[in-house]
Amino acid sequence: MAGSATHNRIDIELRHGGEIIFARGDTWCATPRSIDGIEARELVLSCVSMRPGDTDDEYFAGYTPKQLAWAEKYGEALSCEREARYCNENGSCRDE
Repeated sequence: MAGSATHNRIDIELRHGGEIIFARGDTWCATPRSIDGIEARELVLSCVSMRPGDTDDEYFAGYTPKQLAWAEKYGEALSCEREARYCNENGSCRDE
């Protein structure tokens, strides 16, 4: 919302090896309680680590071939890193 002090989404830009995979505005996620806490970081990594087969095909309908190839190649490793950094033993996001 322009001019608003509140946020209702996080626009994501993903770079890998100096190359932009998801440009800002290509993908986004809903804002958790804060935009800079553990929940936000876990949510962003969850969003960009999704691979075909993880959810409905419609999720990937807007992906470019380059984005889809990146997700297939790196999604699993990124998901494992997300879980190691931000999740508890039950797979839920750790408290701040």
